[in-house]
Amino acid sequence: MIVRVLLSAVVGLLISVSSESLAAEKNEPARCLVISDIHFNPFLHPDLFEALTEQPASEWTRILDSSLTGTVSVYGSDSNYPLMKSAFAAAAEICPQPDLILYVGDILAHNWRSQYDKLASRSGHDDPAAYRNFTAKTVEFLALEFQRYFPGVPVLPTIGNEDAYCGDYEVQPAGPFLEMFARAWMALPGEALEPEAFRAQFSRGGYYSAALPSLPSRRIVVLNSVFFSNQYENACGSHSDSPGDDEMAWLAAELDSASRASKSVWLVMHIPLGINDYNTVKDEETGSEPVEFWLPGFSRQFVGLLNKFKNTVQVVFSGHTHMDDFRVIEAELTPLVLNKLVPSISPIFRNNPGFQVYFFDRVDGVIRDYNTYYLSNLFTAGKPTGFGQVEWEREYSFDEAYKVRSLDISAIVSIARKLRTEPAIQALYTRFYSVSGPPGFDGEALSVYSCAILHTTLEEFEKCQHANRDLLKKRSNSDSQ
Repeated sequence: MIVRVLLSAVVGLLISVSSESLAAEKNEPARCLVISDIHFNPFLHPDLFEALTEQPASEWTRILDSSLTGTVSVYGSDSNYPLMKSAFAAAAEICPQPDLILYVGDILAHNWRSQYDKLASRSGHDDPAAYRNFTAKTVEFLALEFQRYFPGVPVLPTIGNEDAYCGDYEVQPAGPFLEMFARAWMALPGEALEPEAFRAQFSRGGYYSAALPSLPSRRIVVLNSVFFSNQYENACGSHSDSPGDDEMAWLAAELDSASRASKSVWLVMHIPLGINDYNTVKDEETGSEPVEFWLPGFSRQFVGLLNKFKNTVQVVFSGHTHMDDFRVIEAELTPLVLNKLVPSISPIFRNNPGFQVYFFDRVDGVIRDYNTYYLSNLFTAGKPTGFGQVEWEREYSFDEAYKVRSLDISAIVSIARKLRTEPAIQALYTRFYSVSGPPGFDGEALSVYSCAILHTTLEEFEKCQHANRDLLKKRSNSDSQ
């Protein structure tokens, strides 16, 4: 299927879909639309900045549509309005009435504060009220866009590391940003969580839990994993606060409650735990140590909880890397649960924009498969010569591509092990990782990615790396004989 989105300053969007039917059959599994890392950048429309500043968020669509250029963001840039609009339109056409939507974090563009300061008459430091007002309207605008394209569908949002007044990795617990975010998005979970209950839960730390009436056997627990990051700093709050510890205690209580009620749990968070494979590959070239996403203490606590409640947690969703990837969360070399890393809309890291639709059983909640959809002609659509033609199409189906029956932890363990030796799996993983974008790594780096998928702790990751190096040496010696 290809969804073509025509962008025009006059007519906005015209969408044509192939004759393939999009209507859901009665016996089809439930569908979950997962979108992450939009990183909307209104500063890419400097001629509209003054109007956006003066008008409420409810007027932003009209203002941005009035100057729609038809040229989407390209590699190395966050999402401008044409890219974001085309992504929403394609997702709504491909999956018009999903059972739920997970937004896995990072609404705001990178370098948010500095980009604002370049356009504003007074900097965020000199006029913090105006800066916060513009930031709040951006958050509200994204919430309104979800409501516009998916009316009546429950949307469960997640805090990302860029989502803060203070700065990157600096969201303040129980601070004004979380309160503002909660007010802007409180209507979106729908029947999954009463608006005031969402506002009360989210405002204290950016984490909450929800129950979907249509799926009574499970709960969704949304975490603020920014608090667990090794880069987190409570720059605008009290340094005596321990928001990560508070959140872990809350999570333990939530999992215990779900276990006692025989409820299955999906966990959603922005920053995954484990090894940052991309940075580790770069740092290995300079002899630096492997890089972890979380502070080790929080990783140990989290793995301990998943081990204790291994029959309760079904899957973990994360974003942050912008890539289509996997992690196996393990305890003492025993695989516990799959952590699925989902691709981003923003192409800033030279990935193609993408989103995913997951298919799961309505009774037991087990995920059977997923499809990835992506902007397939970004290179030409982002240039003046590509004006007016943006194509979103299905990149792959997990079970078709990897020849497995369902998305489960045993399948991912098998794929990760084959990454070391099988060219066919290496080619698939390398292609899908950047959503069919330019390759982000060469074959020599695959051992790092394989070990990062398989092992949660730094110790086991390093053991895996040593074993892979020994294997490569043996093969090299054998080939030379």
